[in-house]
Amino acid sequence: MVTARALRLGVLPLLLAIIGCPTVASPRPRESADFAALHSMMGVNQKLVFSLQSHAGDPIQGDAIRQGLKKIGGHFEAMTRLNPYDDPERDDRLRGWSLQIARQMNELEAAEWTPGNRKELFQKLTGTCARCHGAYPYSRTLPPMEFDHGALTRQPSAQSCGRCHAEVLDEWKGTLHATAWQDPVFVAAAGRPMKMECKPCHSPQPVLFGELAMDWGYRPYLRDFNHADSVNCVACHLRSDGTVAARQDRPDAPCRPVRDPRLRSPVLCGTCHNPTHEANYEWERSQARALGVACNDCHSQVVYRTGADGRKKAGFSHVFPGGNDPEFVRKAIRSDCSLRGRELSIRVENRSAHKFPGEVPTRIFLIRIQFWDRDGTLISEETLPYRRPGKGEMGWKDNRFEPDEVKTIVRAAPAATTLAKVDFLFQNGPFALFDKAMTLGHWEAALP
Repeated sequence: MVTARALRLGVLPLLLAIIGCPTVASPRPRESADFAALHSMMGVNQKLVFSLQSHAGDPIQGDAIRQGLKKIGGHFEAMTRLNPYDDPERDDRLRGWSLQIARQMNELEAAEWTPGNRKELFQKLTGTCARCHGAYPYSRTLPPMEFDHGALTRQPSAQSCGRCHAEVLDEWKGTLHATAWQDPVFVAAAGRPMKMECKPCHSPQPVLFGELAMDWGYRPYLRDFNHADSVNCVACHLRSDGTVAARQDRPDAPCRPVRDPRLRSPVLCGTCHNPTHEANYEWERSQARALGVACNDCHSQVVYRTGADGRKKAGFSHVFPGGNDPEFVRKAIRSDCSLRGRELSIRVENRSAHKFPGEVPTRIFLIRIQFWDRDGTLISEETLPYRRPGKGEMGWKDNRFEPDEVKTIVRAAPAATTLAKVDFLFQNGPFALFDKAMTLGHWEAALP
């Protein structure tokens, strides 16, 4: 359905920016192939901008930067041939604006990117993007509903679902899903006022109300009320006919559960975890996918709870362990250290089905290498960080472990070394100071 997809993908900001039309008064664009193509190009361009940021890290990859800018410019040149709106005047303004941006991309492509000017050039690029994408609309129309969805979505989870599913509610309360809107890392990253592109995934309307997608232009519908409930029960379970998605049909239950295969689909997770973060794209190139292992197989395993009849019944955990769970993070890597003479070899394998550390720039994996002498004096120390750069951060490349990747680090021990130590540490947020980082593993060995 082009209309549902189009409204999700956020092309309206482009219209608003071009013609200065207030959000509430914006007429709905027609359904057309050109309209869908415009959405697709916007999402792809956003992804290219993030890739360019990495290419501008040290060392700068000039050829990759030029290729990325050439693709973006080509997309805007293609927009000059589109007629996505019913109004010829609006189509003309879109074409004129697209031609102007295409020229700007050509100028940035011709520039020589250096450590001294890369930040300035990148700001010119993102400043161009913000003209349209920064005007993300506050009001969008949901697909037609067969019931009054507001009666449920306006209730907090404790009322809408928790009265019957108390154990599940207690599991969910301790998760990042339950605090997605209030999380201090998110609040700091989203800015004040909060960027509209960030809001829908942290306070979404039920994602099963429409089609599911994972591309970069996609966002769920924003739940512009009841924000404190964050990613709540109905966000993943409520269907557009008023029934609840479940693992099996239960027509006799009050919430009328219906078996819905989308509930176990990686695409359901990808609606929020893939745009910008690319977790699902990473999973798609992992060995786990080839083996049929999906998101829920690791993050939502089978548990047994007591039912209303007093019997234990199988269900799926709603704890969703991730970067805040030390035991879960420890399973993400396999490390081996060895000495060959006076040479230290460190081998680390990413066992997760996505990059490690996952998703957000505030999660940092650290390998600390220390060499000590016989008197217990520290001779040398080196700490190797692996992380994703923050949005707009220039000079740092994304050096995280790819899915299933193995990295080997070799260091020669200084002459006076009698003891080598290696620590594998994990910082799960900017407020986790170095001495408070999780210890994922420790190794030490004496040298002759």
